[in-house]
Amino acid sequence: MRLKEAFTECDYHGLLPVIPLFPFPRRERSGALEFLSRLLESLPHGIAGLAHPGTLASPAGGDEPGPAGAEVSEWEVFQFIYALKHRTGAPVVLALDYRDILRFGIIPYGQEGHKVGLDALLVRDPLPEELDYFSAELAANGVGLAAWLRAGMPAAEARALRGYATAFAYAEAEWDAGPAGGGEGGPRLFRPAVGAPAPAVEAASDGRSGWLLPVAVSGPGGWVALDPAALVETIQAWMRTPGR
Repeated sequence: MRLKEAFTECDYHGLLPVIPLFPFPRRERSGALEFLSRLLESLPHGIAGLAHPGTLASPAGGDEPGPAGAEVSEWEVFQFIYALKHRTGAPVVLALDYRDILRFGIIPYGQEGHKVGLDALLVRDPLPEELDYFSAELAANGVGLAAWLRAGMPAAEARALRGYATAFAYAEAEWDAGPAGGGEGGPRLFRPAVGAPAPAVEAASDGRSGWLLPVAVSGPGGWVALDPAALVETIQAWMRTPGR
């Protein structure tokens, strides 16, 4: 299943899509793969989010102490995504800072992303002067672009960036999103999911809203200590829309 198919399935069943965002496993990758596989098996329209371990200040937190894992290469990230796609078939979104992309290269990110089945890049702070080329390169390789509308971004800048999004847009704070623009053809707007259980909110009138749920992996036990059943319950609570 691809990302847009998952969105469509959620809409059909009256659900809001939820993207749980996990820190990329710098260690214990077999345990992380097993956990994510078990999680997605219980979510018919599940989506997996991974936060790149490089320069990104990730809302997902870390899976081990110390600075973000400089020892992890892009090839390791792509290999893990390929294994996860092969194991589950679920859509995968990779969140990262534009500096992470530039370090490896825009063309390799598009080409390798296509090879491993990456559905979308959720990109923070892209260079405005490179957006035309960057978005065209991703589109040529079938990788979606998700716009990260960071907190404090001017409305005009957020509106312009959202115009490049082909997958969805993620607004860190509700008051920072700016006018949506794009009419019915505009990208689905995701909000940060915080707290539990899910708040009693109605879906957006155009039916294209969703949640991004940061999931920290830290402390004793790491990935092994996570309970897939408990997280499935949390995700399903955020997916349900009151009144439907």
